[in-house]
Amino acid sequence: MRYVITILLTSLASSLISAGGLIAVQNGPLDQITLHVGKITRDAPLHVHLFDTSNAKLGKAKHQDTARLMAGTVPHLLVVDIVEGMRDAGFSKVILEESTAEEASLEPGEMALLGRFTELNPGSEATRLWIGLGAGKSKVCIKGRLVDSNNKSLGEFTDCRNGLGWGSSATELENSTESIGDSIVQLLNGWSNGNYAKK
Repeated sequence: MRYVITILLTSLASSLISAGGLIAVQNGPLDQITLHVGKITRDAPLHVHLFDTSNAKLGKAKHQDTARLMAGTVPHLLVVDIVEGMRDAGFSKVILEESTAEEASLEPGEMALLGRFTELNPGSEATRLWIGLGAGKSKVCIKGRLVDSNNKSLGEFTDCRNGLGWGSSATELENSTESIGDSIVQLLNGWSNGNYAKK
């Protein structure tokens, strides 16, 4: 795992826009972040579920075999990256759940991280090799939320990552997934430190 805690100035410098109790984090670690609470605790049990891939866009038909293969791999890669990163960041009760869920079955005081992949596009390995300059790029997109024990959303986020390297499509999707996982950890870490709370 290539997780590095990079909150430093990025989280502290993120500007906040609040409207009706919501906090829209600008320039945060993920593309779009909307929070319903200014701070979460590190001490509550946190269940991290596999992100669902069943309705993800898989790109062009001729490359979908790779996408389908990776759809069975990247959810585990993402959840392990998140769980390890959160434990390294000091979250004391992180539980890896080997199931996807739209709603979590939780005890009072617990939280759950739920989500889905909205796109798993391997792009074209041949196009990347022969043309480059962003042609044939892969793309991974996710949508997630953190919920409390009543399945009330504490915050939602979305993110997309394009792979621009020269590697295989599988490697491109793996690298983008790990990058998203690291950014989710950065969000949760900064959130628990109160970096996104209204001033």
